[in-house]
Amino acid sequence: MFWFADLLEKFFGSFSTTDIVPPPPVTSRFERALEFYLENEGGNVDHKSDPGGKTSRGISAFYNPELGDPSLLSDDEVKAFYKVKYWSSLFERLD
Repeated sequence: MFWFADLLEKFFGSFSTTDIVPPPPVTSRFERALEFYLENEGGNVDHKSDPGGKTSRGISAFYNPELGDPSLLSDDEVKAFYKVKYWSSLFERLD
C-alpha cells in the first residue's frame, strides 16, 4: 500500500488505492486554446457572402490556397496549421 494511502486510512477510515483517481492528462496552453477555439469556430461552411469562401474549422480556402480544400485536413493537420501559422509566432514563449 502507498504511504499516503496509509495516512488517509488513518484519518478517514477504510481506503483503497483503487479509490485514487488519476489526474487529467496535462495539456499545453496551445492545446487548451485550440480546443476552445475549435469548439466555437464550428465545422464546414461555404457562404456566398463570405469573402473567405469555403472554410473548415476556421481555415479559409481563399486565404490559405496552399492547403487545398480545408475540409479534407485531418485533425493533426489542423492542429499543426494553427501551431505554425499563429501560436508559434505569437504565444510560444507561454508554453
